[in-house]
Amino acid sequence: MDGVPANFQDSDATLLRRLRHGDSIAFSQLSRKHEPKILAVSRRILRNREDAEDNAQSTFMKAYSNCNQCHGRSQFSTWLVRVAINEALLRLRRRNASKEVSLGSERENDEVPSPVRDISNVANQEREYIAKDLVDKLCTCLSPTLRNLFVLHSMEGWSQEELARVFGVPRRTIKSRIFRARSQLRQQLAKYNYSLPRKLGCNVVDPGPGSGTQSIP
Repeated sequence: MDGVPANFQDSDATLLRRLRHGDSIAFSQLSRKHEPKILAVSRRILRNREDAEDNAQSTFMKAYSNCNQCHGRSQFSTWLVRVAINEALLRLRRRNASKEVSLGSERENDEVPSPVRDISNVANQEREYIAKDLVDKLCTCLSPTLRNLFVLHSMEGWSQEELARVFGVPRRTIKSRIFRARSQLRQQLAKYNYSLPRKLGCNVVDPGPGSGTQSIP
């Protein structure tokens, strides 16, 4: 490729080692090498090109500052994608929180609703809203890997195949981890007498031996 240094094809491990010794050229090479994937992941979550570009930039800045946290147990590309996902989910939460504040202000200015309404339906909607809010809070109890997989799959609509490609693990591993995340969340929700909202997806089955047909209620 024209304009690309001959050592652009250096392995991530080699470039990372150079980066840790303060080589800014190695950082530039790593950024160019992984930018397309980081942009794609960011846009898949944020659904906005400008936000995705901002997220990619903050991802690489964070990677530059925290490169010593990338250990040999995982590939640099996998670690970088996780950084991008964490950054994107933070942006998404801030964006959603801002929308909720805006909607709340609009509701305050609305006319007073008619007292004639379906009390049962309102109670069910209220309970589901509380359950979803609890899930958001209880997600912090999950390990970072389980939390990201649960949010991306159950809330953002990523398929298990997409997650397997991004995280570089077999689909069965993704399926198992999502099941574990749901199981842990269900146990925590039960303490408050709530169940996992059905809209968050309940079609994952226990991937363990002998439980291939038992669906989550």
